[in-house]
Amino acid sequence: MRDSEDARLYYPLMLDLKAKPCLVVGGGTAAFKRIRSLLEAGAKVTVVAPQASDGVREMADLGKILWEKRNFRPDDLEGKFLVLAMSDDPHVNADVERRCRSGGIMVCCNSAPTKGDVMFPSVIRRGSLTISVSTGGKSPSLSRMIREELEKSLDERLALLCEVMGEAREELRQHGLKAGYEEWREAIDETIWHLLEDGRKREAERFLLNSLARKLDDSRHLLVWGINHKTSSLQVIEELSCTSRIREETLRSLKARLSSVVLLDTCNRFEIISYSTVPELVGVVKDLVESKIGPSVPDREYAPYLLKDREALRHLLRVACGLDSLIPGEDQIRSQVRKAIRISDSVGALRNPLRDLLREVMSCARELCGGREACWENSVMGAAVSSLLARLLTPQGPSVLVIGTGQAGLTALRLLRARGIDGLVLVGSDPERLLRLSRRFGVPTFTYDRLKEVLLQVDGVISASSRRGPLLERKGLAEVMIKRGGRPLVVVDIAVPRDFPRDCQDLEGLTLLGMEDLGGERELNGHLSEIEQKIEEEANRIFSRWQERRFSPITVLMRKEADDVKERALEDISRRLGLSGEDRRYLEERLDRLMNQALHKPIQLIKAACGRLAMLAEEGEQG
Repeated sequence: MRDSEDARLYYPLMLDLKAKPCLVVGGGTAAFKRIRSLLEAGAKVTVVAPQASDGVREMADLGKILWEKRNFRPDDLEGKFLVLAMSDDPHVNADVERRCRSGGIMVCCNSAPTKGDVMFPSVIRRGSLTISVSTGGKSPSLSRMIREELEKSLDERLALLCEVMGEAREELRQHGLKAGYEEWREAIDETIWHLLEDGRKREAERFLLNSLARKLDDSRHLLVWGINHKTSSLQVIEELSCTSRIREETLRSLKARLSSVVLLDTCNRFEIISYSTVPELVGVVKDLVESKIGPSVPDREYAPYLLKDREALRHLLRVACGLDSLIPGEDQIRSQVRKAIRISDSVGALRNPLRDLLREVMSCARELCGGREACWENSVMGAAVSSLLARLLTPQGPSVLVIGTGQAGLTALRLLRARGIDGLVLVGSDPERLLRLSRRFGVPTFTYDRLKEVLLQVDGVISASSRRGPLLERKGLAEVMIKRGGRPLVVVDIAVPRDFPRDCQDLEGLTLLGMEDLGGERELNGHLSEIEQKIEEEANRIFSRWQERRFSPITVLMRKEADDVKERALEDISRRLGLSGEDRRYLEERLDRLMNQALHKPIQLIKAACGRLAMLAEEGEQG
């Protein structure tokens, strides 16, 4: 068995060395080869060596490198990104390596017994394509032999293909499309190779882009998977709810699996909004959702929905307008949707075309709702306060405890104060925040360790903390009720997950209400019924426009081809007439205007046809 140093595996890695400060200790022939490769990568190279080969001297004379004609000093390592210990003296190399390791600097060492952190493989370059071969330092000659054999068999068209694929990938990304390995593999056929062989790079790119766009647009859809208070129990929704930090971590993991995704997580719904294929979304649901709630949840408590395209868009409009809420017509949901979109965008999980579609949905929802801002009376918290006050039997002014110092808790304080309740108490976790809120609202505040003591004094409770577990178990709450000596206590718990266990509902003297007790099916009033009718019209309008953009990659290709024609015409006319400066800019503006006029009608016809085809395709799927 060889020692562990010989058995070490190196991790293959591509480094961007452009403008990075690199140090080479030594100036011999071996150092010259490495310096040349560093310069090719754009590094800023400093060489420290008392003597140098002719090649290194020439580089220094031309100003390509900085050569310090002296021995190595420890302060040479300051600010260096990468260090190469290439001296002819093994003791110097060992000293450089030791100092780099202690300073956390990557080092390549040219002397036994170690080779440092970095090794240089044999490299083949074809444009942007780089292929490297390494034996882990065991046999540089074998690396070279393999490299030379690969160079003989490497197709010269690969460099062009790499450029074409890179440009097509960027074009797809700008339109919110993301191709996987299988799509790329199927799209690169003999036609692409023949076009590259003839040097027709532009045509190859257009052919590849058209093929990929057609495949992707045929498979990806606007999808909404979710559960809400109508389809599943609130206990299941509580299982899926997550903190802001966990939500961001989840989105970061999902953006590698879905082209574009938003998580809408509120007190009475959990939805995944995505632009993806159905199998991709189903896979995410299986890993993210079913792993949390388990397979044994009864059907009556868990009935998720999966909506696609037009139905998904109609649903999003109803959600944003508050028509799908626990309290029909509530305004708070719109700010919650905006926040969900903002969080997804901030972590890079939201891309076009979903970004533009959601922006249009939110704008439309605001117009349909008359542009009004959130009214907290018409919200879950408003319903919670009304339910609490309706059940308080105190003849004199009741005292109410608000649990939680987040937005929900502050809203409860405002609503209760507006209803004329003066006996307010606030409980939270952060003493400094509690002190600020006490001064702001003029209410006594306490931390959670005094919760039992406060519960003995109040008549009612609004609980909306952000803690992830019960504030009191059944035993603790039972002790409180006994000490109250028969005085009733009304608790409205709208925290997600709940602050007080459901099994406390039968405690004598305690009235414990949850989210499920606030809503119930309510008839839409005249104003909301009018919004419902308009949503159908707006959903059809927005979806048709979105489909036109999504299903017409040919218009992108037409624009690209027109730009190429314009550029060639501009160069030819400018060269023949000797135009430059203002004259050339004027000609370019005129050509742009003529090109736009010529393309306008054909593109409108293509978009209309694509929209109609998309509609027929959807109707065919539904049939």
